[in-house]
Amino acid sequence: MADPDLSAAPGMATQHPLRRFVHRITRMDEFGVVAALTIMLLIIGTLRPRFVSLDSFVNLTQQVSLFGIMALGMVFLLAMREIDLSVGAIYGVTIVAAALLMQAGVDPWLAAFAALLLGIALGGVNGLLANVLQIPTIIVTLGTLSVF
Repeated sequence: MADPDLSAAPGMATQHPLRRFVHRITRMDEFGVVAALTIMLLIIGTLRPRFVSLDSFVNLTQQVSLFGIMALGMVFLLAMREIDLSVGAIYGVTIVAAALLMQAGVDPWLAAFAALLLGIALGGVNGLLANVLQIPTIIVTLGTLSVF
C-alpha cells in the first residue's frame, strides 16, 4: 500500500528513505515553528551553555506544566468550536483561595481539593449560564472573566 503523502509527489517512492523523510517533514504546517525553535535553541545554547543543561530543562518544565494543564483543557473546548476566556481568572481565583486556606492553617491537600471544587463550581456557572440563557460561550466567559 502506497503512503498517501508520497503518492502526490512524482518519483518520491523510488527515492532514498532519508530524502522521503525530509520531504515529509518539510511539508508539515508546523515546520516553520519547529525550525525557528531549533535555530533559537542552537543560538542561545551556543551563547549561554547553561541554558541547555538538565537543571534548566527541569526548571522550565516545572514552570510551564501548570499552563500546559490549562491548555490541555482548552483543547476540548476548541474541538467543539467554543472558547473560554475566563480560564485564567478561574485559575487565579482558585490559587488565591488555596493560598488563603493554607495561610489560615488548613491542610495543603484539603486546600488544594477545596480549590479544585471551587474551580469546578465556577466553570459550572459558566456552563449553566451559556446553556440556560442560550448565550454564546465567548460572551458568557468574557462577562465572568471580569466577575471572577
